[in-house]
Amino acid sequence: MSTPDPDDKALSLQIRAARPDSPVDGELETDELVLARITEGIYRQPASALRELVSNAYDADATEAVILTDAPRFGQITVRDNGRGLSPEVLTQLVKHIGVSAKRSEKGKELGVTSPANVNRSEGGRQLIGKLGIGLFSVAQFTRHFLIITKTAGDGFRTVADITLGRRNARQVVLPLKKQGELKYETGHFRIWREPTSDKKAQGTEIKLLDLLPRTRDELASDDVWTRQDYQKDDPEAEKTEPPELHIGRMEKETGLLAIQPALPWTEADGPRERFEKLVQKLRSFTNDRESVDLRKVCDNYLWSLWTLALSAPVSYLEGHPFDLSSNGAVLFFEIENRLKGQSHVLKFRRASLRARC
Repeated sequence: MSTPDPDDKALSLQIRAARPDSPVDGELETDELVLARITEGIYRQPASALRELVSNAYDADATEAVILTDAPRFGQITVRDNGRGLSPEVLTQLVKHIGVSAKRSEKGKELGVTSPANVNRSEGGRQLIGKLGIGLFSVAQFTRHFLIITKTAGDGFRTVADITLGRRNARQVVLPLKKQGELKYETGHFRIWREPTSDKKAQGTEIKLLDLLPRTRDELASDDVWTRQDYQKDDPEAEKTEPPELHIGRMEKETGLLAIQPALPWTEADGPRERFEKLVQKLRSFTNDRESVDLRKVCDNYLWSLWTLALSAPVSYLEGHPFDLSSNGAVLFFEIENRLKGQSHVLKFRRASLRARC
């Protein structure tokens, strides 16, 4: 069992007693290495940053994670899950020890982050995949200001953490660490309070990414793609490229109105699963009449991000596990060559022989 940190315990007690009119304020501190990883961007693509939030929801035994993007405006992004939520003690670990994950450690057992029997698994038995220590701060890709709204089952209060990344002053603040010769840097500010709730059984976490960075909004809105189209129209000599066949439309920045209508394979009446199924079907259809398809040209940046996220996030297969898929009784697998312009080839295994090999 690890030795409790008296400063952490004191902050946890302060958070439990905090109310909207008397929040707890504090500084985010981290060492130079973690500071560099956050500010330089270890999550360079929006899909990579969102994947970390989904992974943390998975590690919290969530059965559902909802991402609301407000596309194509991108005023804010919300990631909401029905996982276990963060207790004041876990939240204290998060804001006071950036880059030091409680997962896969004895500390995780004490905080209820991991299984009591196996520190590499969640309380519900899932293999841990996220990085509680720094994964949440992948949002630095999107914004410098976000909210964490979280609640654990049985708690009569939900906890709200208002977090701002970056120094409040232009001056670099250096704080001495307990270990001689090491330094910590001020990397942000937090304000935390608790609000009463009527549903004690409810649990989960909602992360609201506020005031999205202009470069992130432009990237998700494919501003580079549409600007290139404008340039080609204005310059007859410019090399012509086609706009993406699938896109979420284009917003007029001055008016906030749609200047170009979306070209999507789904309808407004379709639910999230139906929409993604139709996206998959549409992309598959492109391979019927083309030797190869460059999805980066077929899709705008937003749809490409969705596709990338779906490939990397811990979500169920649309059509079942690959071992359960079959074509005339055979499971579909592909051999992919790594040589230049190598082609993929279908490999067919009978179910019995596949199971014998696995």
